[in-house]
Amino acid sequence: LASKAQFEFFLKNINTILNTQIKLVIWDLDETLWDGTISETNVYISNEIKDILNELLDHGIMNSICSKNDFNQASEKLKELGIKDFFVFPSISWERKGQRVFSIIEAMNLRPSNVLFIDDMKINLEDAKHIAPELNTYLKDNQLIGYLKKIIEHSKKDSNRKRLSMYKILEEKNSIKREFDSEEDFLYTCNIEVFIERMKEEHLDRVFEMIHRTNQLNYTKARWSMETLDSTYVNSDSFVVRASDRFGDYGIIGVCILDKG
Repeated sequence: LASKAQFEFFLKNINTILNTQIKLVIWDLDETLWDGTISETNVYISNEIKDILNELLDHGIMNSICSKNDFNQASEKLKELGIKDFFVFPSISWERKGQRVFSIIEAMNLRPSNVLFIDDMKINLEDAKHIAPELNTYLKDNQLIGYLKKIIEHSKKDSNRKRLSMYKILEEKNSIKREFDSEEDFLYTCNIEVFIERMKEEHLDRVFEMIHRTNQLNYTKARWSMETLDSTYVNSDSFVVRASDRFGDYGIIGVCILDKG
């Protein structure tokens, strides 16, 4: 049972979170993702946590890790538990967490306001908030699962886990990029191909998703209904942009709608 203070904290924070689209959850490991401390004893992960990890991915919300632990030991345990592939850009070392959390966010091209960091130690949350003030944080307690379910309720389904596949590609690219002296040298090896084609009715769901997911593809900041988008596309010159490289096919990554008037 939560105390009154805990319940009020929960209400305050869930209202803040629901006004922000969470795209990434960064997990601590010991006493957060799993029960116990891996360097001291055998650890246990509950079925509730496993289920919520799957639910997050099924709604396009990524999972990452920021933990103070031995990388090889923690990585082997994640593999043993069958959840290693649920995470992207894990950061497992003995360094302070604040800068590492921010580095994960930067590597994934996200904004701190779209990220939630969960830890069982308040000092780690405050360290991360110091580096990224807009970051959403949560001190692990018994209300965590309900908290995450509320976030999931306000997210769109991604049953095929396309976003996870995309971030796995990005993770691979970032790893290989470190072998090159410059960004340009790396890009020249990627065999990037870009295609522009007229928008079709079959593209509308993806275009609608892009318009609502990010301002980077919507400079007007307007949030159209599907009916408005459908009507606009019929009465305008509309195009979509596709991209691929040697790492994979990114599908539709851009949209251009030109007013005929």
